[in-house]
Amino acid sequence: MAAALKMSLIPEAEEKVQLGTHVLPVRRYLVKLEVGGFTGLVASMIGKTPPDLRYWLVTGEVPAFVRFEGAMFRNGPAWRIEMTPVEWPR
Repeated sequence: MAAALKMSLIPEAEEKVQLGTHVLPVRRYLVKLEVGGFTGLVASMIGKTPPDLRYWLVTGEVPAFVRFEGAMFRNGPAWRIEMTPVEWPR
């Protein structure tokens, strides 16, 4: 029997980014992955729970991807992928 994988998409914060000459609102989302059942219990006991992921998306009429932070595969390193022309506040 396969273990259930539950995904929760949780809005975390709103920010603004500059794309070219435009300042656009961006929403950051936290993605929590939880393995259910006995497999999830064992995974948490041995430290093999899936890591959290974060996505940034432009809100508004035309949503767009801006940034991703998280592992791309099991036991992999955390990656940051983002659009090149985005300027983040310092």
